[in-house]
Amino acid sequence: MSRLIEKGLEPHAGSGHSRAQDIADVEAVHSSQGGGSGEEDGVKIIGSIQHVETIADGTGIRELAGLRARHGDGNWKKKKGVAMIGLNDGTQALAEVHWYEAHGIGKVKMKVKRWL
Repeated sequence: MSRLIEKGLEPHAGSGHSRAQDIADVEAVHSSQGGGSGEEDGVKIIGSIQHVETIADGTGIRELAGLRARHGDGNWKKKKGVAMIGLNDGTQALAEVHWYEAHGIGKVKMKVKRWL
């Protein structure tokens, strides 16, 4: 599973946005085996992802062709939830995260969508 993390992922004081951009890629930082630290380049998911919802599945996913090409066929779903993100400077911030997931493949392309 590819792990790429955008560097410089810190919330602005009071703005609710990341320094790098609103949608910061935190690709595959949380293992599909239920709670790996996902630590790489100093950014990690702390604990479990809460309030998980499916927001799209099957042909309702815009990136379905790319997911199948890169990761293989599967019952792909786009999901969202809330997680505590540990930043490389030791601070922690609550964020809404989105990702794609398929049975037997796991979570991929995890993104911080907004800081809470």
